[in-house]
Amino acid sequence: MSEKLEDGFTLVTKNSRRSAAKRRKNADKAIGILMHGRVDSDMTQSQILTLIDKCMGDMKGSTWFQEVKMIVCDHVKRVMDGMQASGGDREAENVRQGSSIAGNLAHMEGEGERTKISRMVCYGIGNFSVSASSLLQISLALLLKDFLHPPSSSLFDPVMTGAERQAAESLGFTIPQEDEVGLCTTDSDSLFFMPHCGRRLYSNVLRANWGPGNLSRLVVIGNSFGAYRMRNLSTDVRTSCCVEKLGEEMVVETLLPKHVEENSFIDTSVHSFPLKKLLLREQHDKEFWRELAADVGGDDHSWTRSMS
Repeated sequence: MSEKLEDGFTLVTKNSRRSAAKRRKNADKAIGILMHGRVDSDMTQSQILTLIDKCMGDMKGSTWFQEVKMIVCDHVKRVMDGMQASGGDREAENVRQGSSIAGNLAHMEGEGERTKISRMVCYGIGNFSVSASSLLQISLALLLKDFLHPPSSSLFDPVMTGAERQAAESLGFTIPQEDEVGLCTTDSDSLFFMPHCGRRLYSNVLRANWGPGNLSRLVVIGNSFGAYRMRNLSTDVRTSCCVEKLGEEMVVETLLPKHVEENSFIDTSVHSFPLKKLLLREQHDKEFWRELAADVGGDDHSWTRSMS
């Protein structure tokens, strides 16, 4: 149990710690319980928002989300630290002056820690009023959005219903009118949230930001880049895919912890691209960032067309 002391502090006993642990465990289980039997393609905006709110509440109290939050924070910090470590490089200095990562990253200890980014872009979440995985994914996106406080946040998937688009807009997302097919160039610190998207969509995000300056500003949550590199890709794909071209040495990747609904975040990782590693690559190969072949390989995501 816990006891309130006169000086305003709370004395935490073994029983109170046990109760808190039990509440966290129950919250973890509730995420899975919520999902079973929920399939309704005719849900209204109000019903969708109620479902998302419930799922977010269960997820927010889970130990899983706390671990994910710390992983994301660690990657944003890696981006800032990498830029600070390159202070002697003129190109790095120019990049740093144009980025808001260092200015936006606020470090506070304990539960009050907050990290701010300039932009959040969500792709390929799917029908979150029908799919359990999609519901969990948009709930995680919203919790990270609440935690990171980006001034700009957008969400796009052409399969969304009208009610889903209305729900997303009411939750603070803008819906692009045109399909960017991942070719979204950013000149500020940005989080791309795109679990379970097609290979070419990840390649297009990297392609649109190709070069040390822009890539070093990105954090990408999506399918494991390392897993893509281990697959038997065709020669054309290996030559043109930006995920493959970056290789292992220029990417920092952290796999998300196992979720109770395994299919929702299976093989999902957080990726960042430290500036120091990107600049080092250019020192060894002056043409690396200048030569980029068109991505001519196939794709497992039907709405991502080929762009050269």
